[in-house]
Amino acid sequence: MDSTNEDHLWEQHEQAMDALVEFCGSDDGSFSLSALQESVEKIRQIQIPTNGLRTILHHACTNKRVTLEIVRYILTIY
Repeated sequence: MDSTNEDHLWEQHEQAMDALVEFCGSDDGSFSLSALQESVEKIRQIQIPTNGLRTILHHACTNKRVTLEIVRYILTIY
């Protein structure tokens, strides 16, 4: 993979992670397990590893709509 393509993938990944972090902290009523799974799949399709420094679990757990089911799902993707 050339560095231009790799840079583009990292940029896509970063944008998707930012959107996911924003979603996990949102208070607009859309936070659910199915919506979370859809967002995570977008990141997985980019096929580059996360840097391990940022975790959506921390952001999701501060959402008042978080459920045990959501936390368990997040733990399975790490």
